[in-house]
Amino acid sequence: MKKNKYALVIALLTGALLGGCGTTPLPSSTASPSASGASVSQSSGTPASTVSPTGSADGSETTETITITIVNFCGADIGMFSVIDPGTGEQLNVGSLDSEASLTLNDWPKSVTAFQWAVYNNEGQLYQEANTDISAATTGVSIVLKGDGAIEDVETSFR
Repeated sequence: MKKNKYALVIALLTGALLGGCGTTPLPSSTASPSASGASVSQSSGTPASTVSPTGSADGSETTETITITIVNFCGADIGMFSVIDPGTGEQLNVGSLDSEASLTLNDWPKSVTAFQWAVYNNEGQLYQEANTDISAATTGVSIVLKGDGAIEDVETSFR
């Protein structure tokens, strides 16, 4: 009986250290959209950060934009989804992303073909970072995070 308790404790600790979008820290990175002109909307999760409008301060310049949608089908809640703002190069924490929820970055500059993003667990530790080539997008891109308690696959589709 005592041996089974130790096995259970070890299994639980291993799961907490190794599994799930919300628990396992992986490589480090950042990502965001602000002076880029993107705005954010979410289907659920915590409130998203706001991003500056596209164009110059006087409003005379406009930029062709696309919409980026991130969908969480990895079976675990994401504590924070972040992107690199193509206008400033700084990290923008977009918001949390519950399991089976999505968030959308509107008005992303089409000229920015590398989408840099990162996922943090609920404790604020980096879980995964990535660079996604979005150069094939004409009006938008969907990035779907898939897995069973962890991000095991990232699927990208273009519109």
